[in-house]
Amino acid sequence: MKKNSKMEIKMKKINSMFSVLLVLTILVFLSCGKKTTESDNTPPTVTITQPANGETLTEPVTIKVDAVDNESVKKVEFIIDGDKVCEDTNEPYEYMWNVCYYADGQVHTILAKAHDSSGNICQSSVVQVTVSENAETYPILISPENNYSVYFLTPIDFIWTSIEDATGYEIIISSDFQFFNIEYNTTINDTILQVEGLSPGNHYWKVRAVNNIGLFSNYSPYNSFCLLNSFTKTFGGNSADGGSSVAQTEDGGYIITGYTYSYDVGCGDVWLIKTDGFGNEEWNNTFGGSDSEDVGSSVSQTTDGGYIIVGSNEYAKDNFDVLLIKTDGSGNEEWSKTFGGSSDAGGRSGTQTDDGGYIITGQIESYGGVDDVWLIKTDGMGNEEWNKTFGAGRGRSVAQTTDGGYIITGIGGFLIKTDGSGNEEWITGCGGGMGFSVSQTDEGGYIITGCTGNYSGDIFLNKTDGLGNEEWNKTFGLGRGNSVSQTADGGYIITGYTYSSYYNVWLIKTDVSGNEEWNKTFGGTDYDSGRSVSQTTEGGYIITGSTESFGAGSSDVWLIKTDSEGNVSE
Repeated sequence: MKKNSKMEIKMKKINSMFSVLLVLTILVFLSCGKKTTESDNTPPTVTITQPANGETLTEPVTIKVDAVDNESVKKVEFIIDGDKVCEDTNEPYEYMWNVCYYADGQVHTILAKAHDSSGNICQSSVVQVTVSENAETYPILISPENNYSVYFLTPIDFIWTSIEDATGYEIIISSDFQFFNIEYNTTINDTILQVEGLSPGNHYWKVRAVNNIGLFSNYSPYNSFCLLNSFTKTFGGNSADGGSSVAQTEDGGYIITGYTYSYDVGCGDVWLIKTDGFGNEEWNNTFGGSDSEDVGSSVSQTTDGGYIIVGSNEYAKDNFDVLLIKTDGSGNEEWSKTFGGSSDAGGRSGTQTDDGGYIITGQIESYGGVDDVWLIKTDGMGNEEWNKTFGAGRGRSVAQTTDGGYIITGIGGFLIKTDGSGNEEWITGCGGGMGFSVSQTDEGGYIITGCTGNYSGDIFLNKTDGLGNEEWNKTFGLGRGNSVSQTADGGYIITGYTYSSYYNVWLIKTDVSGNEEWNKTFGGTDYDSGRSVSQTTEGGYIITGSTESFGAGSSDVWLIKTDSEGNVSE
C-alpha cells in the first residue's frame, strides 16, 4: 500500500515537469514563428526651393525647403556658410534670412538637412547666392541727431531702430570720425543706452546689429554731436545788478554774490545766486534793509555746506559798515554781523579760516578821513576775535597762508604778510600799482594782479617769493586785473576788463613764468567787466562780473563758463 502511494506521487511530479516543458516548447515555437519587423533605413528627401542657385540677393529672403519622409520629418536644419542658423520642426519649413549680416559682393552657401524620427538624415544640394552691395540693412540712428549740441555734463540717451533677427547691438563712440580713438564701446540687447562722462568736444557714434550666431550687420552711417564745455548766463531785472564773486560748489554748481537794485527792498541789496553746473538758477536770496544800501563783494562755500558773504552796507546814505552774512546750504540767513561803528568801513574780501572762523579785509576810516587797511578775524559765529589796521590804503583781497597767517593786497600798492594773530611780519610793494587780488602759490610765494597807475593803466601780474621779494612782473595792456588764481598746470588765470576799444571782460592765461599763453575778451559795445575767476574741476574757467551789453536791465550779473582754452561755444 505504501509502495503504491510513493509511486503515485512520483508519477505526479513527472507529469508536472512534462507539462511545464510542453508549455515552454509551445512558447518558443510561437515566438520563433512571429514575423520580425524590419527597421526604417530610408532617409527623407530634402530640396531648397528658394532662393535659386546663383541668385543675387539685395534684401532679406525667406529660405524655403521641401522635406518628405516615408514616415515623418522630425526637423529641418538651415545652414549658411557652414553655420547652423535655425531649425524648423513644422511645415512649411522656412527661415527668414537677413542678409545684412553677411559680407557684400561675396558668394554664400545655403544647405538644408532633414531628420526623420528614425534618426535618418538627408542633406540637400548646396545653393550658392551672392549678397549685393545694395543689401544695406543696419540700425537707423534716432538720437542724438547729427550735429546735436549739449552741455557736456548732461547724460545722453542714445536711441536707434531695431532690425530683424538681431539679438544685440554694438554701439561705438569716438572722438574722430574715422573711429581711431574709441571712447566707448559696448554691446547691449536693447535699442536705447544712456551714457555720461564723455569729455567735452566733438564726438561720433554708430551702431551695428549682431545675430544669434555672432554675425554683425553693416554699421549705420555715423552721427556727430558736440559736448559743450561753456555757457553764458545773465541774471537781473530792469535796474542795475552786478556780480562780484563766484565759486564752484561741492555739487558742481556755482555760487555768486553781488548786488541787485532790481529785486531789493530798499536802496540796493546783497544778492546771492545758486546755479547748477549748467548755469541754470536753482535759487536766489537777497539781504538788506529798507534803509540801507548793501553790496556783496566776496562769497565762498563753508565746511558745513553753507555760504559766507563779505560786503558792505550803508545806512541812510550816511555810514558804511563791513557786512558779514552766514547762510545755510539753501541761502537762508543764519546770522549776520556788521563791523565799523561810527567810522565808515567796507568789506571787500573774506574766507573761512582753518579754525572754522572767518578772515575779512577792507578799509576803515581813520583820522582826517583817510582810509586804513583793515583786517578782522571772527570766530565761527561771526564774533570778532581781533582786528588790525595797517596804514593808509584799502584792503581788496585776503587769503590764509599755509603757515596760518594772512596775505593782503589792495589799493595803495602794497603786499602785507601777517602771522595768525594779524601782527605784521613784513610789507612790500606790488607790481608798481594797485593790487586787487592775491593768493599763495604752490611753492609758497604769492601772485598778485591789479593795475599800474592810479585806477588806470595796464593789467599787471606780479610774482613774489615767500618773503615778498619780486621774482618777476608782467603787464598785459590797458585794463585792470580784478582776480587771479593759480591753475592746475602751474600757470595763472586773470580776469578783469580791458578798455582798448570798449570795456570788455578780459580773460588772460599765462604759464608758470607769467608769459601769456592766450587771452579772450567777452562783451559788446557797452560796459562789461570781469570781477572774479577760478578754474573749475574739469579744467575750464568760471567768471562773474557785470554786463551792460546783454541782459534785461541797465546792467546784469554775468556768469561766463569757458572751456580750458577760454572758448565759449554759445
